[in-house]
Amino acid sequence: MSNDTDVLIIGAGQCGLSLSNRLRARHIDHRAVEANSAPGDVWRRRWDSLRLFTPSRYDGLPGLPFPGASRYRPRAGEFADYLDAYAEHIDFPASYGETVTSASPDPAGGFTVHTATSSGPRVRRSRCLVVATGGHTAPTVPADATALDSRIAQLHTDDYHRPDDLPGDRVLVVGCGASGLQLAVELARAGRTVTVAGRPTPSIPAPALAIAGGLWFAFLHQVLTRRTPMGRKAAPKAIGSGAPLIGISATDLERHGVRRVSRFDGAVDGVISNCVVNLSPDKRAVLTEAFRVLVPGGRLGISDVVAEDHLSPEQRAERGSHVGCIAGALSRAEYLELLAATGFTEAEVTFTHEVADGMHGAIVRARRPVAG
Repeated sequence: MSNDTDVLIIGAGQCGLSLSNRLRARHIDHRAVEANSAPGDVWRRRWDSLRLFTPSRYDGLPGLPFPGASRYRPRAGEFADYLDAYAEHIDFPASYGETVTSASPDPAGGFTVHTATSSGPRVRRSRCLVVATGGHTAPTVPADATALDSRIAQLHTDDYHRPDDLPGDRVLVVGCGASGLQLAVELARAGRTVTVAGRPTPSIPAPALAIAGGLWFAFLHQVLTRRTPMGRKAAPKAIGSGAPLIGISATDLERHGVRRVSRFDGAVDGVISNCVVNLSPDKRAVLTEAFRVLVPGGRLGISDVVAEDHLSPEQRAERGSHVGCIAGALSRAEYLELLAATGFTEAEVTFTHEVADGMHGAIVRARRPVAG
């Protein structure tokens, strides 16, 4: 059975376009299939204010530099228009509005690809197959998000366009990479009270990028790849923690009054807010009541100041007053012991930031047993 083309490319984004340019230069027959109606449509669906993380001088594809000042960071819509222009520039052979539903090796050689179009299903065959869809085509949502109260509005960045898309005044942004930071700053500027959950990746200062940006991107694309031992060793950590921040940093959060907390790792069914336990003369009574009102299996979250175990009550009092929630603070061991004594299980205390020598703001979590 004959092939439709030598090389079939799935995806018409920047990778598919660049590959097409190279194949054309070598006179290799090829075609691309793309689910959207144009190469730049994926970028047009992003939020309105999104900017690329890299300056324009590094954003062009082979044979067509990105227009504009070299240090300008393009908006998503501008990059979308550039991709469409690039496709026209190289006479890109693509079938748009065609979604791949399956692909498999053909016993006779090559590949068989099944697609869906507006006019019905189609079968394509090729000698070679290249998947150029990108690594982030499906939205990733934390598993614990399903445990949140249904009255809490949840929106993935895939569906976010502008601050008006989110109801209410308080917003939790889950994720502290470049996208999370950009959205947090935008929402804070729009007057929202914003908290970001996660640890930011290191940032590359703008002066360093301006002076040595070429070296950084050459290192990134020529050394830190899966073709090199160093790249293969670095890949798991890079994928798990995210890329360095460019054009934005954690200091931008502080400048716009955005609060930072530790990584989102689950919802709770009851919350005791700042210092209620510390300021209470009967701490056990507070936790006993929390245990009583929680349903079996319910989770408790507490925001409080907690002391390191080596500090005595007298030493804690020396570091601050009850007004600052320091003098009455429990130690980590005392907190865990008191939670266990009132019936809670799975208790843990996570320090988030230091408020005085040996004293920390902390998130305390525990669960009422299902049989309790």
